[in-house]
Amino acid sequence: MVRDFDGAAICLAYPGELRQVFTNLILNALDALEANGLLTLRVKLEEAGDGQGLRVEVEDNGQGIEKENVPKIFEPFFTTKKGVGTGLGLWSAKSLVEKHHGQLLVQAGDGTTRFTVLLPAANTAVSVPEAS
Repeated sequence: MVRDFDGAAICLAYPGELRQVFTNLILNALDALEANGLLTLRVKLEEAGDGQGLRVEVEDNGQGIEKENVPKIFEPFFTTKKGVGTGLGLWSAKSLVEKHHGQLLVQAGDGTTRFTVLLPAANTAVSVPEAS
């Protein structure tokens, strides 16, 4: 595992909901890894539109996502895992990130899959999401 953290960054969020997002992304990455695989976690603070944003990346060099499946991975009940899971993990993660005025993006190819979570930093003016 490689950790690449930029220092402290704060966003306004419900910790349990973001924990659910990152748990899902990390567990999916671990499921995709083979022996001697590499999981990389990056946290960066960057300029984003009208303020600062928080970029969190979960990247693995596992089996990858089939090109034809990439457009479907955020759909509810879509899964490529045989007999395991419900196909709701990425759909739920995307919904929770969007609830926090963020984005969940995916890049897949060349033996690498990277999920990027973009969230507004605490100093960016947004309305606070309602609790579920």
